[in-house]
Amino acid sequence: MRIKMRTLAAGPDGVLPIGLEVDLPDKVAQQYIDGGYAVPVKARRETASVSPPEAAVQSDLARALEIGPEVAQEMADLGITLETLSETDDKTLLAIPGIGKATLRKIREKSKEG
Repeated sequence: MRIKMRTLAAGPDGVLPIGLEVDLPDKVAQQYIDGGYAVPVKARRETASVSPPEAAVQSDLARALEIGPEVAQEMADLGITLETLSETDDKTLLAIPGIGKATLRKIREKSKEG
């Protein structure tokens, strides 16, 4: 199963950094997902285009939160939408490349305005 790491994982078998997409045995991948350390990655086509629903979520996030498209894409990849943002904890958001404390504050402020 292919997963994307939401947190850093390190152990005797190596290091899995935040944002890494990796294929793991189903049982191991499911343990990472169940623990909140990773999210499943849907099978992607070999094209560089983004599907319309994903592009819409990314665009909505970028526009409403005044963040860059790369950060918005990372959020969308984790299943974060404007509707689920209030339920997303700070630790998850801070694990996204490009989101630091200042950006997190801005995201929280903008999400309350909308």
